[in-house]
Amino acid sequence: MVEIEYLPGLTERQRRFINLFTALFNVRNAKGKLNPFIPLPFQQKFLAGSMLCNEKYKNRIVLKGRGIGLTSLVAGELLIAAKIYPKTKIPIASISARTANVLLNWCIDLADTSNTINISEGELKIDRDMTISSVFRLKNGSTIIPISGGSPESVRSLRSPLMVLDEFAFAEYQREILTAGERCLSEGGQITIISTPRTSDVVGDEY
Repeated sequence: MVEIEYLPGLTERQRRFINLFTALFNVRNAKGKLNPFIPLPFQQKFLAGSMLCNEKYKNRIVLKGRGIGLTSLVAGELLIAAKIYPKTKIPIASISARTANVLLNWCIDLADTSNTINISEGELKIDRDMTISSVFRLKNGSTIIPISGGSPESVRSLRSPLMVLDEFAFAEYQREILTAGERCLSEGGQITIISTPRTSDVVGDEY
């Protein structure tokens, strides 16, 4: 069991979610070797802001940086959400399908190297449906879908409890895409915006 030095002020529910994340997932070091995930303070802060451990939550915008582990955090959160919400389509919208697939590949690696853990309801496992190669689907019927999110139309028709907008600073129609994403979550949910910085980031100045 990994010993975690928690940030002060976390609720019990937030601590349980961080514990769940830590128990489920392993992370790779620079050489590709798997190691237990031990969340640093800024990583705990990100996880503590998840809709999965809060009754009241806000949308999030986070700057990406090499080596800070943000991609693993986002991928793991998507996997847990897909496990909690069966038969749900969870989108990763990026400036292109190629960049969205980068995050999806992190989801695949985290799922395939995840641990089986015991919880009060029994065993918990991020169990991927290996019978279908064209989409990433768990055995509960939930899918994580990479889409080209460069236009509002690609987002507008979806319905999901959460959505990731990846490399959003480079999207051409930021406000329109964000509005479409909020409609996608019309029954409640959370948008997480992650991006490397860009000086002309319109929404980032206001969000």
